[in-house]
Amino acid sequence: MLQIIKRLLYIIPASKTSLAGMIFLFIFSSGLEVVGIGAIAPFINLAINPKLIYEYSWLEKLFYFSAIDDEGRFIACLGLAVILLFCSKVTVAWLTQVAIFNFSCRQQRLLINKLLDRYIYAPYTYYLEKNSSYVVDNIIEIANNFNMIVQPLFVAIANIFISVSLFALLWYTSSTVMLILLLILLPVLIVINSFKQRIRAWGKQYRQSKAQLLNTINHSLGGIKETKVIGCENYFKNEVLLHTKKLEASQTSFFSFNILPRFLIEAVMLVSTISVIAYFLLTGQNINQLQGVLGVYALASIRFLPAFSQVVGGVNNLRNQAYTIDRIYFDFKELKNSDKDRRAKIINTQNIKLDSCLKSLGKLSFTDRLTIENISYQYPNQLKYAIENLTLSIKKGESIAFIGKSGAGKTTLVDIILGLLTLQEGDIKVDGVSIYNDLRAWQNLVGYIPQSIFLADDTIKRNIAFGVPDEAIDLDKLYRAIEAAQLLEVVDNLPNGIDTRVGERGILLSGGQRQRVGIARALYHEREILVLDEATAALDNETEKLVTDAINALSGKKTLITIAHRLTTVEKCDRIYQLSEGKIVRTGNYKDIIDCTGLIQA
Repeated sequence: MLQIIKRLLYIIPASKTSLAGMIFLFIFSSGLEVVGIGAIAPFINLAINPKLIYEYSWLEKLFYFSAIDDEGRFIACLGLAVILLFCSKVTVAWLTQVAIFNFSCRQQRLLINKLLDRYIYAPYTYYLEKNSSYVVDNIIEIANNFNMIVQPLFVAIANIFISVSLFALLWYTSSTVMLILLLILLPVLIVINSFKQRIRAWGKQYRQSKAQLLNTINHSLGGIKETKVIGCENYFKNEVLLHTKKLEASQTSFFSFNILPRFLIEAVMLVSTISVIAYFLLTGQNINQLQGVLGVYALASIRFLPAFSQVVGGVNNLRNQAYTIDRIYFDFKELKNSDKDRRAKIINTQNIKLDSCLKSLGKLSFTDRLTIENISYQYPNQLKYAIENLTLSIKKGESIAFIGKSGAGKTTLVDIILGLLTLQEGDIKVDGVSIYNDLRAWQNLVGYIPQSIFLADDTIKRNIAFGVPDEAIDLDKLYRAIEAAQLLEVVDNLPNGIDTRVGERGILLSGGQRQRVGIARALYHEREILVLDEATAALDNETEKLVTDAINALSGKKTLITIAHRLTTVEKCDRIYQLSEGKIVRTGNYKDIIDCTGLIQA
């Protein structure tokens, strides 16, 4: 249990000052709660026996100081004071609950931003091993419901103070009553605690089923065309049914158990009340002595019942969410450690300052050439190098291409050039300066155009000016990019021009149009170097020619690095590199390459 709380505190973005403030509020509220209830017994005793005023020196002095000559009116005034105390207690208790809710909602907001910050800046290799649904589930589902973890926990903490204080009050009022209550309550606590492993298991099943459900829905609707053509709707329907049944079972089991303590405590309070009365009767004690005790006990029971139920419910909820907490905790640890390792590798390899790895220091100059010097890269948990001791040089304005069979290392090399993968050996330099001196500034020079362009379900304008707020979009620059990408005619024929929505993943555009939007995006962001990762591989011949023409039109104006699917698409390249097993095995122009037997297709 302590380990769960420790990990939760690691996850919670709140400062130690905020947590200390909340704890102080709990203590103050609990103290006021107990004082309010504790004042009832003396008031009842005074009302029954007014002569008790003279048995307490402080009360007697207060009576004479008040100048009230009637004991009944004095006790009535004390009753008014008790009412005011109770009203204050209720107000503070309400404000405490509001503060808890505000605090938990604020932690939810901060955690979502903290998670996104960790995930969005995570090394690229992290996403080679993680399913995107896992990340989305963490951010949207887990973090968005984080207040369902924090709020019950802090409510439970507040009620722990109240419960302990009420126990102390009852012990002070009558130790006999307190002992009877403890003897009856102890078996209930033992039974509840015996379910802790099952509660954890229900929480794990819920979280895993929710993630699998999200993943299944993503697969079924994300590939809706393939789903319908293949006719596998029933498969996904059955998968969803399976996961929702598991969800139902875990939720029902936990809910059924979590509401059980309230009913058990009701029974405990009734049994203990009757037991106390029976004890006094059987031992021959004066039953009148019970009047004040039972008054305090009755009020304490009214408050103790929900307090204890919320404590047990909060503990159960924390146990139920242990898997969720562990999942976020270990992700934070992994991303923190991987970020340290990534920066350490860059620092050790390039002997540069830490700060330069964290942020862009300025604009990187590219006026002469890009040199790749003896670079090697090995993926995590792999025995062989994906790229090994590779060297080449690219002049500004040149157009080069990488060809080779699948697994030759083309995409890995491009990912290294893009700064997504950190080298184990070697360096990449622009005009003699290592890109690792300022990786962000280097990436600001590079535009990436993949085989499948990501387009948001938004307008042409926002998809080209990707990541730029509406008020900051430069329309002149936008139209220059559209024209350079040979997209102007397409935009002119759209019903709303640049404000036409393209649909999810650009479904309302053709393949060639989507690729040209990708080119326009890179041009809008004024990238000097364009990396085309088999950008025409999925297009038919006619559409491929349109996109190739748009790319060739940039030759000499931009530095082009292309992964080629077909040699015909790189005919205009200044130089072509053939890769095999992470090494360059042949270099030449288009004619040199096609003259080699068996290399008609890349």
